[in-house]
Amino acid sequence: MARQPLDKMEIIPGGGFKDPIYTKQWGFTHLAADYFAEYVPVYAHLEGDIIGKQWGNEGGWWLLFRGIDKYIIRAAHHKNINNLGHYSEGAIIATTGNTGTHRDGTPNSPHWHCEVINPLGIHVDPEWYFNQLKNINMTNYQNSIVRNRDTGGFFFFKGTKDFEMARQPLSPNTIGYAQVTLMQVWGDKHHEHVYEMTNEEMKAYALVWEHFPCEDQSFIDAQNEANKN
Repeated sequence: MARQPLDKMEIIPGGGFKDPIYTKQWGFTHLAADYFAEYVPVYAHLEGDIIGKQWGNEGGWWLLFRGIDKYIIRAAHHKNINNLGHYSEGAIIATTGNTGTHRDGTPNSPHWHCEVINPLGIHVDPEWYFNQLKNINMTNYQNSIVRNRDTGGFFFFKGTKDFEMARQPLSPNTIGYAQVTLMQVWGDKHHEHVYEMTNEEMKAYALVWEHFPCEDQSFIDAQNEANKN
């Protein structure tokens, strides 16, 4: 991306994913990360396609591109953007700038506003996305089937517009439906998105657990109590 495909990407203080400063000052959730980028090339992190570019008063020149992993990058403040169409991994597809103005009318300082949208249309943290591309040991369990090693039970990990991650237990009758969902989302023909995790790993990864009779009620109670505080 900016500077290097996936190296030396430094977030501007107060420019992180869902940063509360934006909510307090501007009244909206910042579903993006703002990176230091002063007139530098934007490299394609994966092979993909530029699927859109447009002008916006606040974001300046916006760029929309989709990698072969089906994730979409929506980025702003470019001074130029290549034409729509296909590109190879490592190709320069744009140059960062300071186009657009703040809501108070002052010009933007040079930086790169980056949003990452998963195949279901849900914004995810750009830092997580780029880090998991660099680290093959990080796996995206979102919209996948997980088998609990400790209990043998199967769960569907999912994301929705209301929360980032939840787990839903699967009965023997519903595992097949979940596999069909993976086929629709990922084109998953060989069960690449079926994983095994321990009970503790599942607790650490699932940000929200939907309540079903077979859930670990003590963990749910503890989570609810933590949310109150």
